[in-house]
Amino acid sequence: MTISVLKSRAALEAVPVQIEPPVWDEVARELKSLVGMEGVREELLTIARTLQNIKAHRERHHLRHLPQLHCVIEGPPGGGKKRIAQLLAKLLNGCGLAAGPLYTLTLETMEGLAQAPAGSPLYIPLGPGLVPGRGHGPNPLLEIFWLQLKGLSQERTMILGVDTPGGEPLLEKLEFAQEIQLRISIPAYSWQHFLAYARKYAARSRFKLTESAAAELRRRLEEEQKQPRFLNMRTVEKLVDKAMMNYFMSPGEAPPQGRRFASLEAQHFRPAFQTRVTAEAKRAEDPLAELKGLVGLEEGKARVSQLLALVHLQQRRREQGLPTQPITTHMAFSGPPGTGKTTVARLVGQALKELGLLERGHLVEVAREDLVGQYVGHTAQKTAEVVERARGGVLYIDECYSLNGGYATDFGKEAVATLVKKMEDERDSLTVIFSGYGREMEEFLQMNPGLRSRIQFQIKFPHYTADELYEIFLKFCREGGYGLAPAAAQELQNLLKALHRSQGETFANGRLVRSLFERAQLALAERVWSEPGTASLKLFLEEDIRSLKGYQDVAELLKAPPDRLWGDGCLRQAQTGCLAMQTDRRAAFLPLRRVYS
Repeated sequence: MTISVLKSRAALEAVPVQIEPPVWDEVARELKSLVGMEGVREELLTIARTLQNIKAHRERHHLRHLPQLHCVIEGPPGGGKKRIAQLLAKLLNGCGLAAGPLYTLTLETMEGLAQAPAGSPLYIPLGPGLVPGRGHGPNPLLEIFWLQLKGLSQERTMILGVDTPGGEPLLEKLEFAQEIQLRISIPAYSWQHFLAYARKYAARSRFKLTESAAAELRRRLEEEQKQPRFLNMRTVEKLVDKAMMNYFMSPGEAPPQGRRFASLEAQHFRPAFQTRVTAEAKRAEDPLAELKGLVGLEEGKARVSQLLALVHLQQRRREQGLPTQPITTHMAFSGPPGTGKTTVARLVGQALKELGLLERGHLVEVAREDLVGQYVGHTAQKTAEVVERARGGVLYIDECYSLNGGYATDFGKEAVATLVKKMEDERDSLTVIFSGYGREMEEFLQMNPGLRSRIQFQIKFPHYTADELYEIFLKFCREGGYGLAPAAAQELQNLLKALHRSQGETFANGRLVRSLFERAQLALAERVWSEPGTASLKLFLEEDIRSLKGYQDVAELLKAPPDRLWGDGCLRQAQTGCLAMQTDRRAAFLPLRRVYS
């Protein structure tokens, strides 16, 4: 069944649906608030009528069960797919076709499904890690995951979230896709949509954007859109959040009186809002000193120092007329996210520039979609254009194993072959750094015989220890001019130890600490705002750190079990979970949680 967009745009109050009034009133309000989703709004109204027809038919004929409706929501990353799924879940509940709130299901949340209401709709954010057969060999857990979902699809509505562009091929590899009847497409957003959402988002915190602020926000968004991981409305929220923080730190005017909204100005959206030169900016003048100042990363520091020493040696030999050898500076970084891989790559470029090996030393960060084309010959052209942009600096390829598509028609192999040739031809003017997880990185290096021989160093970036995470937080404090009260320091150490125990392969490490630091700043800013003249402007208190546990992502990590790794008997345990599914599908997820997080 294909959902068509309504031609007319009747008022929401006049929509002839018989959903329970409290539910429909809430849904109608949320539909009105959707920004840049006029077509989606009308699709949901059509779905509401469809669900009402199903309900009426079931009641008229006293039917207990009808085939479940399943849906796929396509849209840009951070564009509101989960919000649409939540609205759809409310419509299902209002029509009596579901019996619980939306439950987001991933490999990490399988265990919790056993405690969720039996009739809850399931939302599955579809990514490469959830699709079987993506070039990493058989994965029993994924096979069982989808086998159990196929059984549950007879009892619950399944809603798949797919990022566009780039996510459509993932659907083609799923047998379950044949059972999807509904498809909702969220269009790409325009600047006017971003601005309207920014104004609404700021208004929730009693802020308004001036015209100069809107212009600066547009400039910042245009910069963010050039990045491979642009997250649309989530990026807008992030920029507005930082602007509000900058306002709290220096409003620039007397606070508004009464209930008037505070004004965000252009300077609040500028990344260099604080005019004082920080210690980090000073160290940028000396890349090697900054590298040595990073917390942990001992192997990475040692290997980069060796490379720089080798470059220096060859230069000295050349000056004295001694024989020299060509230097290969290409590298492979492997490790979990947030462990400093991108930072080290940037410093490598700057250091090689200081030594005269690279002309510019800039960093060009790309992913699969920046290299792989859509037809024969397109990939080589795109890859060559990326290499041209990176010439004189560092080409940093994140999640490089995604180029190993694992099937014959994938153009990722063509991109790798082009890169291998460019790495040889441009080795005097280009440094290529591949980055990704450890196991996948090893498989990637095996996909082309010329890859490994052209890589000078393979550097592993391990998870930070709990003590190192604490030192990173202290580093942010020193650079920002903040301090920790003794009770706050102890609370922070306990929190970081608990988070470290629950870490999985995708634990965000330094990124998580930066997020905690920024959120602690928000807590401090709120205290300063509510207690003018009494609260310290630079001292974090215990209550500021304790407030961090209230964020959903932190709370979920704290609830995760400490053992999140595959054991030696993983396949046997997974098979046991599959047998358990035959007797109780909900309970079948419990043994799998002990196998994998």
